[in-house]
Amino acid sequence: MANTRLIECLGHWRIPSDRVKKLAQADVVLAHAFGDQTKLSRPTALIVGQAIVTADKYRKPLVCQFPGNKSASYRRGIRLEAVIEHHGLDQEFPLNIKEVNRQAAELCREHGWRTVILFAHPHHLWRAGKNLERHGITVVYPSMDEIPYDRSTSRLSFRSSLTFIPREIVMRLMYWCNGQL
Repeated sequence: MANTRLIECLGHWRIPSDRVKKLAQADVVLAHAFGDQTKLSRPTALIVGQAIVTADKYRKPLVCQFPGNKSASYRRGIRLEAVIEHHGLDQEFPLNIKEVNRQAAELCREHGWRTVILFAHPHHLWRAGKNLERHGITVVYPSMDEIPYDRSTSRLSFRSSLTFIPREIVMRLMYWCNGQL
């Protein structure tokens, strides 16, 4: 089992989308940010834009990571349930997948939500989903359009696939070794 998870950890870069029926049965839509955490980046705006379309289509509440709530593409009728903006455990660190998912899982338990439609950068999606499942939340995956990298972000490893994928491999291995996947 552990070796299978390790192989899966290193080999999953594109997650196939779940069937429409699974998406329709989900309880909430969760949108992770990507890149800068102080301003709305183009990748985050695109991720949130796709999440908004899905929330609207299936009439689901939306939870997003700051600064995704700054997206100008909100539609009437979308219920922005919560914005995950601050690190709840240690304010010294920027928000990361573990903390966003910890807070999202807490919100899910408070509202009785069991299944999340997860939006994140496609190269980030596998780890975000597996970590959320560790919190006892069922994750369904939407069809994701291509999301670009942000060449102007202050976070150097988020500027291109050449810098992000090696970082993501290291992060996946760290999460795997620490039992967070």
